[in-house]
Formats: sequence, structure tokens, C-alpha cells
Amino acid sequence: MTSLFENFQVTLVMYSALFSLVGSFIGFLLQTAVQYYISSRGSVNVYVKSVFNKVTQKPWGFHHSGIGLTFDVPLWVEIHNTKSKRQIIRNMNLVLYSKGAPVTKIVINMEKMVLIRFY
Repeated sequence: MTSLFENFQVTLVMYSALFSLVGSFIGFLLQTAVQYYISSRGSVNVYVKSVFNKVTQKPWGFHHSGIGLTFDVPLWVEIHNTKSKRQIIRNMNLVLYSKGAPVTKIVINMEKMVLIRFY
């Protein structure tokens, strides 16, 4: 094995292979870091617009329905994700305010078939 490294050309080939492996590893790490940085750029924006209810023709308010008195808030909700990563929005709550103080949170009850409609 010692005689193999005594030849100058074989030594150069071994050094170039070693430098090639180290360079490839550094390139891989840089590529991974840049890709992570690029995919993390951007943001998740939630746009909400109050619209009229197509049935009652009111922007919001109380009305009587088959399940009793219902508070209706028709909204258009758009979620724009400008990142390359997936983002999960788990909870979107509606809070009622009176004179700057929160009154109550709106809870969506699926047992009573309260529906969210997207127009």
C-alpha cells in the first residue's frame, strides 16, 4: 500500500478526489441553507371582508331561523400563503366587542348544523 502513494500521479488523484468530496459536501450544505432561506420568505395573510347575506339581504345581525334566534355574520375569508412551506391555520375566531371591550366569543357548533358559507 505504501508503494501506491509513492507514485506522484496517484497521490494527485487521491487529493483531487478528497477535495472533490469536500467541495461537494460544502456545496450541498450551501444549497440546503439557501433553499431553506428562500422557502421561509413570504408570509401568510388573512383577508376578511364583510358582505351581505344572500338570503336575508343584511350585512349582519340577528334573525329567526328554524333553530331559533341566530346571529349571522356573513364574511368572505381569503388566506394567501406566499411562502413555499405549508402553513396550517387551525382556529379562526370571531369576537364581539362593545365600547372597546370584548363581550363574547362566537363558537361554531357543528351539532346544531351552523354552517360557514364561502361565496
